[in-house]
Amino acid sequence: QDTALTAKFADEFVELLEDLPEGREVVAALRPAAPAARGMSGPRAVASSGVSNQSLAILSGKDIVVPRGVTSYHLMSFLGGDNVDLTQAMGPGVVMIIEAQSVLGGSTITVPPGVLVIDEAQAVLGGNTVKRKAKGDGSNGTLVLRGIAILGGHTVKT
Repeated sequence: QDTALTAKFADEFVELLEDLPEGREVVAALRPAAPAARGMSGPRAVASSGVSNQSLAILSGKDIVVPRGVTSYHLMSFLGGDNVDLTQAMGPGVVMIIEAQSVLGGSTITVPPGVLVIDEAQAVLGGNTVKRKAKGDGSNGTLVLRGIAILGGHTVKT
């Protein structure tokens, strides 16, 4: 009785209830499946396809080949940028959305011929460049550029 009266946390009742037939459900609810730190909850595990659709480049960059089936990509660059190859991901009827934020940097995006490029991005002392050969008619998909470029921008080429 003293243990029950002095208990401050619910898990202190487990020893009192676990031998009672009615207490099995209560004990199951009070006893965590795995030990966890009090007052803290970690990130939940999420199943992944193994393909990341985002990149962060700070004073650096990398070569990225976006595979078929990916329809959006998020680029963030600060004093750097990535080389993004969309030739596998694009095709007739495909709409690819690139959300790109850049400060003093930017990425080079390669598309196959026939891709219509729609630039919806905002710019402050910078902007995006779509090379003449990359201005397609949409027969091989559509690329939509969104985001913001501050003192930088992105280049789309074939």
